[in-house]
Amino acid sequence: MTGKKGSDRVFDFNYQITRELRKDLERAGIPYKDGLGRSFDFHAFKKSGITALAQAKVDVLKVRDLAEHRDVRLTTTAYHDAMGQPMDEVFAGMPKIK
Repeated sequence: MTGKKGSDRVFDFNYQITRELRKDLERAGIPYKDGLGRSFDFHAFKKSGITALAQAKVDVLKVRDLAEHRDVRLTTTAYHDAMGQPMDEVFAGMPKIK
């Protein structure tokens, strides 16, 4: 038993963890920043998870709760990455170019 409750956080996001992640990325040859200036940090994990849940059409209020956000706007604007979703549905309705 760890003495932890179900509502306790799994990770303590502090400088040490971030520093270790950056070292792991460097060893793996993965850049910390991509060509668009986006950082590979713990927020990136959260953003990709929220984007996957949105793609799976999980109710936005449930996603907000899982993300531990008070305001759904934070979930839908800062953490939902439309660029991370397939665009098939968007392009399917467009007229074909001949």
